[in-house]
Amino acid sequence: VPRRHGIEQRLHRLHDRMAIVETVQALFDAMAARDGAGVAKVLLPEGRLIVVGRGDAGVTTGAMDHADFITRVAESEVPLIERSWDPEVRIDGDIASYRARYDFHSGTTYSHCGVDLFMMVRADEGWRISGGSFTREASCPDNPLPGL
Repeated sequence: VPRRHGIEQRLHRLHDRMAIVETVQALFDAMAARDGAGVAKVLLPEGRLIVVGRGDAGVTTGAMDHADFITRVAESEVPLIERSWDPEVRIDGDIASYRARYDFHSGTTYSHCGVDLFMMVRADEGWRISGGSFTREASCPDNPLPGL
């Protein structure tokens, strides 16, 4: 029986990992569709997003709460296309983190790339994003994804 319990635990962790990746993909899909309600379904309302950039003036940061982000997505005139690769997911009970490199396009125009780091919580309706930080870089030579 202990061996079966170990297999069940691994299957449960795999299911959670897949659900977390699917939650982040649902965010990206809603952004591309300019669907504010879809974005709201995967974000906890209390959360914030922090952007970190580096330029001639050094490191810069900016913040936006989830409500502002939802409005920005819904009011965008072009699809907001974000794609990530090789996500790293860490789970501890009802909290988790998702980290991955990404690229971002406004419509079909390349904008930037960087690293996403989302904090996740398990809610009654499934995994949701409680907040996050991301870097904003001009180019990412390691990007394996084809251009749009």
